Amino acid sequence: KNVLKRASESPFYRERDLSTWETVATTSKADLRAAYPFGLLNVPVSHLSTYHESSGSTGQPISSYFTEADWADVVSRFLRSDVQLGPGDVVMVKTPYALVTTMHLAARAAGATVVPADNRSSSMPYSRVVRLLRDLPITVSWSLPSEPFIWAFAARQAGLSLERDFPQLRAFLVAGESLSPAKKRALSSLWGGKRVVEDYGSTETGSLAGE
Repeated sequence: KNVLKRASESPFYRERDLSTWETVATTSKADLRAAYPFGLLNVPVSHLSTYHESSGSTGQPISSYFTEADWADVVSRFLRSDVQLGPGDVVMVKTPYALVTTMHLAARAAGATVVPADNRSSSMPYSRVVRLLRDLPITVSWSLPSEPFIWAFAARQAGLSLERDFPQLRAFLVAGESLSPAKKRALSSLWGGKRVVEDYGSTETGSLAGE
């Protein structure tokens, strides 16, 4: 009942029958697009900590937003990951910082040092990624699963050994793309047996599930 009451305080759900769970119609992606930008918000904008959008690769971007309480929940989910971040870790965040949720705050909450590397951009070419991985004591990276494959190619092009020249790196924390068991094993083997830990989530929710 509390969930239904809180939903009814947003403009989108105010127009729907929320008298019981059985009367709540399915919310579609088209509905989420139509609710852009604040149709699903049930608190004043002044209560928000961050605003986010999906990539919009298939049409109108979907907006989402987090309060401080939401962020505390998202961080707690990230920190349950089997990658087990701690104060001794240096985490390279290699996902977009533009309007999406990242591992940044969770890594800081665990006491880790964050290297905010962003995604593919002119300021972060793969040669620079490889240099950071080699020169800094980076222990964990947070990225799409396809990224470490590209880093491996760039490192070898630079004459580096994946097994010898990145001794601090212990795990890849990956999300945002499908990853088959075979591809996961191949990625770990490519980097000399380093762990690959998966997370699943979305822009609208942050982390939803993971190892």
